[in-house]
Amino acid sequence: MNKEKVLLGLGALITADLLYHGVKYCYELFYNDTTYIKDECDILNKGMIICYSTPNYEPLTKIFLKSLSDINIKCINHFIDSPLKSFTETGFQTTLWHLCVRNKIEHLINVLSNYERLHNTKYFIFSDCDIIYIKKNAHEWYNLERYIIQNNSKDIFFMRENTSNQVNTGFFIIKNNENIQDIISFF
Repeated sequence: MNKEKVLLGLGALITADLLYHGVKYCYELFYNDTTYIKDECDILNKGMIICYSTPNYEPLTKIFLKSLSDINIKCINHFIDSPLKSFTETGFQTTLWHLCVRNKIEHLINVLSNYERLHNTKYFIFSDCDIIYIKKNAHEWYNLERYIIQNNSKDIFFMRENTSNQVNTGFFIIKNNENIQDIISFF
């Protein structure tokens, strides 16, 4: 039953887009194995990925950056930090983890503080470097942008931490608008 729903949904999506965009998009989706992204998807075309990493995450960071390239994200502000102190323990809630959380927020604030120069940037997308974006799911960015537009009164969109109401700071989206100074103060 789930496969039928997926195929029905995909068929409806292709039918709607065939009417709107023409045969080229549908052909590329099925036969060329290319990313299916609508041209008007501002979240990818006018978004900036802001990310932070340290040398110990280099192998993951390379995969992360390749996945961004695969979905045609071109505007990336990546800060590679080299902590002055060497850390033997890595991972969740270690001293290095706490340092990185603090420093990645500092990097975010530095980027947001220059928002006036970034007037062509519509969305600031903060992402940890251990996330891999899947090319075949690139069309979901359009759905995400539609969700953001439908929730126009919100300026920041966080990912939920598991099933709790806590936020996960590994991925969130900030709209570049007149409230950006308040958002900087929030962090």
